[in-house]
Amino acid sequence: MRRRPVLAAAMIAISLAVASAAQVLVRLSVPPPGRYGIEDLWKATVVSDSSYDNVWFEGFVLEARQGQVFWAKTKTFSLTRGTKVFGYHSVTIDETKTAPGYEAFLTRQGTLPQGRYSFELVLKPFDVGDSNGFEVKPMGPPRLISPRDGDTVRARYPQFVWAPPVPRPSGRVTFGLKLVQLLPGQTKEEAMSVNLPWFEKRDMVGTSLVYPSSAQALESGEDFAWQVTGSPGGTSETRRLAMGKTARMLTREEVVAIILKQVIKPESLDHDVVAFLGRAPLGPADTLAEASDNPWQKTFSKPTWFGWVNDRPLSYFARPTRYVFVDASTGELGVEVRNWWPSLNRNWIWVTPEELAGDRHVIFLETKGGGR
Repeated sequence: MRRRPVLAAAMIAISLAVASAAQVLVRLSVPPPGRYGIEDLWKATVVSDSSYDNVWFEGFVLEARQGQVFWAKTKTFSLTRGTKVFGYHSVTIDETKTAPGYEAFLTRQGTLPQGRYSFELVLKPFDVGDSNGFEVKPMGPPRLISPRDGDTVRARYPQFVWAPPVPRPSGRVTFGLKLVQLLPGQTKEEAMSVNLPWFEKRDMVGTSLVYPSSAQALESGEDFAWQVTGSPGGTSETRRLAMGKTARMLTREEVVAIILKQVIKPESLDHDVVAFLGRAPLGPADTLAEASDNPWQKTFSKPTWFGWVNDRPLSYFARPTRYVFVDASTGELGVEVRNWWPSLNRNWIWVTPEELAGDRHVIFLETKGGGR
């Protein structure tokens, strides 16, 4: 009757001997700064000398003052010989224990409160693992870059630039920019808290904005205050800017006259032509390209009128197209010959025959012989 306990003890001893003899290595990946979520607890590389069944991970999150704040165990799996990279989708979590206040860590978008932590990952039944330590710092608000506080801005459509919150949160970050007018006697903080927005834009994913030409104009000689709010991240400082006297911009009618006189030259024209001009100058937020696989692109550091001249109107294939650029302040003219109609901000600029007669961009049309 005493054989069974002896046999069980022998089996346990054999199992422990096998586990200790096994050559298994675990290396836990270091999570990127600002991203300390449950996904990062399982990112590890395992090197094994043989294949094993019924192995599992146990993961721990330890906080410097509180000790263990999270524990999880995966379902068992088979470990193959060689090197394998594990991640969140490589394992199935079977059990968890979470300390109060750390429930959000269980969600894929969750993170950890401020503090000093370590991740520990142990491969069972071998009891081999790895750990790494890190600090979760309070997230700062967006940092304003340009214009600087107190700058005098002379551009009609100034560009606002900011940096994202630090540390960068793991999920999606959106930004909102608010600009108000400063009234006499107001501080920039007072103006921001009580004045109605002169301009406001929300749900931006980028970290810059060129003031839209469609928005209420920024009046010369007036003072404004602006700030950016990150979600998450909070609200930035408030900065003041003064609108200086802006240089006069060429009107569309003046640009049409320049293109007709210096580019199209109707008096000496001997072929079909259709010419177009945009409704407003392009700026830093715009990117021009060809409507083709050609990698050519053009960006604009200052307001520039863009037009294009088709010397084979309504052709549906590659044909010489003159791209015309006119500096909106100086009237300086530039012409480049491309092989396709233009694409602005990844949108093809194309006019069908039916649209041609009423198109608001057309500035000149001469079809002597049908144009195809």
